[in-house]
Amino acid sequence: MAPLEGAALYELKIRFHYVEQQISNLSDTTHKYIDWTFPYRLPTSSITPESISLEADQFLNFLAVNIDENPNVYRQVKGMQITQATLSHACLDITLMAAGQNLSTYILLNQNSNSLVTDRPEFSNIDNGIGILSSRSFSVLKGVKINNFSNDEIAFNDITRHLNFAYFEFDFDDGVDTLYVN
Repeated sequence: MAPLEGAALYELKIRFHYVEQQISNLSDTTHKYIDWTFPYRLPTSSITPESISLEADQFLNFLAVNIDENPNVYRQVKGMQITQATLSHACLDITLMAAGQNLSTYILLNQNSNSLVTDRPEFSNIDNGIGILSSRSFSVLKGVKINNFSNDEIAFNDITRHLNFAYFEFDFDDGVDTLYVN
């Protein structure tokens, strides 16, 4: 897949949806999400799904850092679906933003430089005024599924087991059982 025509900068965001239940009152539920925003990427001659790689431990560490430990709640990955005796969880929304050249220049000039210099060059492409006229487009995939093995990793892995996420077992006769590690 070639870069989008006119795109000078890309940003990827993954939203992870989950549900919290109060252990003292399981009917007290709250739907939550956290966003994982990746660093800006300049376009290359070939952008493919493989050009952005995610390791399981990166994802688990993201969850562990961004979800507070709370021994008073159970958590479940949102969006459980059963198809042909297979469990999956439609819990991810993936957004890819592509910025035009002028917006890309503005973003890159104004991002944190990790230096003591706080003065930033003024950037405007408006004649007799200040501002940016550019383009930006979004592509959103909602309800991207993880398989039940990935859900089990969230529940059992040492990195995230303290977050009290459920794991699920499916039986043709009994349906789905919701279980917790702790």
